[in-house]
Amino acid sequence: MARVMKSTRGHNKLVLNIAFAYSANQEFSDAASMLANGVDQGLLKIEDVSANLVQKCLYTAGQPDPDLLIRTSGETRLSDFMIHQCRRGSTLLSFVEPLWPEFSFWQFWAIIFHYQTQHRSLDAERNRLKKMEGDAQQNYYIEGKEPKSDSKKKKEEPEVDSDEMKGERISNFLRKCQLGQELYVDRLAVNKCF
Repeated sequence: MARVMKSTRGHNKLVLNIAFAYSANQEFSDAASMLANGVDQGLLKIEDVSANLVQKCLYTAGQPDPDLLIRTSGETRLSDFMIHQCRRGSTLLSFVEPLWPEFSFWQFWAIIFHYQTQHRSLDAERNRLKKMEGDAQQNYYIEGKEPKSDSKKKKEEPEVDSDEMKGERISNFLRKCQLGQELYVDRLAVNKCF
């Protein structure tokens, strides 16, 4: 798996996620640890942490939310699988009886056909959610609200922190995280005993 990830790292046309021994709880725990380490190391300020930054620390960072999720084995639950990414009505969930090894090409195409019949409503839901999120973000700034911080600290030590400085801090943090993940995959790809 690591060798495939390494060899397709630069590919960006299609995205296929296959999750082995995956847990959304572990994914959120890893994201929280990554952010806490970033703050501890001085790469981030606590005010930099936002829902958007948390999303950029998930395993699927940089990928769009899935259009389609296929759950094999006849189970009609996500089982802690991509819970955050499928949280909205913009992902078609398909629950099918066969186990993964028995899942056929024709069953796959039936699901794709069903997805095509639902695409317009899913797309409308995606657009509605994007607009709603954009409006909420805009209203947040229009009302003049700022991230919560310790008022005593502001009085003692006025900080000059522009949006540009914050953006640069976050970009540097995310680059460092990406590099760490790539190095980890590279080590796994070389190690034949995983």
